[in-house]
Amino acid sequence: AESLRDAGIELFAIGVKNADLNELKAIASEPDETHVYNVADFNIMNTIIESLTKTVCTRVEEQDKGLKGSQFMCESPAIADIVVLVDGSWSIGRLNFQLVRLFLENLVSAFNVDSDKTRIGLAQYSGDPRVEWNLNQHNTKEAVLDAVRNLPYKGGNTLTGLALTFILENSFKPEAGSRTGVPKIGILITDGKSQDDVFSSAESLRDAGIELFAIGVKNADLNELKAIASEPDETHVYNVADFNIMNTIIESLTKTVCTRVEEQDKGIKEATGRKSLEPAAPSNLVVTDVTARSFRVSWSHAPGNVEKYRVVYYSTTAGQPEEVVVDGIESTAVLQNLMSLTEYQIAVFAIYTKAASEALRGTATTLALPAAADLDIYDVTHNSMRVKWEAADSASAYMILYAALTGGDTADEKEVKVDNSVTDIELERLSPNTEYTVTVYAMYGDEASDPLTGQETTLPLTPPQNLQFSDITHGTGRVSWEAGSRKALGYRVMYVKTDTAAMDMVEVEDATTIFLTNLTSLTEYTVAVLAIYDEGQSAPLTGSFTTKKVPQPLSLRISDVFEEEFRVSWNHAADDVTLYRLACTPLSGEEAKEFVFSGATDTVVLDHLLPGTEYEVSLSAIYSDEAESEVVTALETTLQRIITTTPATTTTLRPTTVGTSLMRGHSQQS
Repeated sequence: AESLRDAGIELFAIGVKNADLNELKAIASEPDETHVYNVADFNIMNTIIESLTKTVCTRVEEQDKGLKGSQFMCESPAIADIVVLVDGSWSIGRLNFQLVRLFLENLVSAFNVDSDKTRIGLAQYSGDPRVEWNLNQHNTKEAVLDAVRNLPYKGGNTLTGLALTFILENSFKPEAGSRTGVPKIGILITDGKSQDDVFSSAESLRDAGIELFAIGVKNADLNELKAIASEPDETHVYNVADFNIMNTIIESLTKTVCTRVEEQDKGIKEATGRKSLEPAAPSNLVVTDVTARSFRVSWSHAPGNVEKYRVVYYSTTAGQPEEVVVDGIESTAVLQNLMSLTEYQIAVFAIYTKAASEALRGTATTLALPAAADLDIYDVTHNSMRVKWEAADSASAYMILYAALTGGDTADEKEVKVDNSVTDIELERLSPNTEYTVTVYAMYGDEASDPLTGQETTLPLTPPQNLQFSDITHGTGRVSWEAGSRKALGYRVMYVKTDTAAMDMVEVEDATTIFLTNLTSLTEYTVAVLAIYDEGQSAPLTGSFTTKKVPQPLSLRISDVFEEEFRVSWNHAADDVTLYRLACTPLSGEEAKEFVFSGATDTVVLDHLLPGTEYEVSLSAIYSDEAESEVVTALETTLQRIITTTPATTTTLRPTTVGTSLMRGHSQQS
């Protein structure tokens, strides 16, 4: 707990149930009244939450205020070239390397960083050192801080001597941004003893006028740190026990560096006899001929014998500074290969034989790249559309992005790139009845112009046309239609009784008609016909029809009449009769008799009738849907019985019977 508090971490302790109050007080920061909480049980922990959060919030504000107020800032007008050399060996570890980054942020924040003020570069080493960024790579403090926050962890062995030689030969060079007549500072951060010789390398740096500071952490060798650093050791050597307390030395270090930069600057000026006033700078910066990729910079000449003018320019948002150097007799330069719609910082320096002037500064913003114009989306079908536009001047290519709009958002965006000579393309394999957004960019190398955007909806899949119904009976009907498009692969016919939910469906290929069977009589049917395409199915073409009532038997007739029987015959009205219902009723008042025959029957002999009696025969057909037709009737009278009397005997004459049962029915055969 003490180590945490020494590292600047404020501790709160919460005990529940059997926690030791004295132990909680020993852990927490002071005062105990606001940093120690003890509750009797877990179910009442929420009773302290308001007090705890208010206290933490208050302490965060107070700590933040204290930290901001204590940050040292070097206000000296003297400038310097500072190179930080960071040990990135495996012994540091990734977690501790995060603390190194935080230390570097505080170090950079203390100085006025700019291209013509203090510059800060950084190299990282282990087995093989490398430059993370040079002195002239980042021109603002925020850019350097951003580089620090993204500094990668290298890993490897600790070869400090090799790394010291590396920054002498690579970082403190004019091409890396090191300036003549400017104080030079080297700051080493390491956590262990070097595996190679450091003495000669450090001596070479010091002999080159580079003042060295050495910071050791944890397992660093103090004698080795002293051998590396410039004198006196009291101000140039720092050794801390752990990474989490590195920030305790930041104020002392930055104050010392600031002081030494001032002293070095004064010494350099006295040694060279240079006046404190800088050589005169050019004046009247003017920017003209602005395009998307270039502009012209002009200025009035600086007084004196100017050898050259150095024009430095860089994007305010990103990018490494670039420069153009022109002869001292020139007063204009064209800056090319710029990014469009980008603000650039411009600095013009007059270069004399032994000095350079202060910068003449200004800004300029490039124009937008010329965009394509007059977007036209035409020849729209259900799965394609054409897109054309007017060409953009000097475009190297065009990029077309298109996507279906789903709920206002674009999904599955697709990209097409075409040569600058192409300004009309067809977009294919689109979804029918779908809104698309189409965007055209004029490309200039890797840069794109402002977008030119339009929206269009593909046509729906063409449905069938002219739905017709014919040959309607009680149980069948023909559905016909006309093809809406030759691209249709087939048709899906769905039909349903209008007042029910059960649906029947059939698919049709290579035809535009279908005969529906097994329908229910006297029923309204709703029919939907959809065309089927590769992309899906069309909207339905709908209509309805009503089946007719079932027909009654045809040509009911009675023949072969005798005293006690006669034959009843009829013709079938349809092929789907399942049963016939026949009633035979004597008009004399006797009881009627009823019979049921199969649907294949078309004749029957009725016997056991009463002689000389008039009968009404009624017949109806019952169909597969259980519908029964209207009744057809016929009347017939059986023959009278004839009795002849003779002296010896009495004889009864009667016709020959066809059968002996009351119903003998069968189908007539041709």
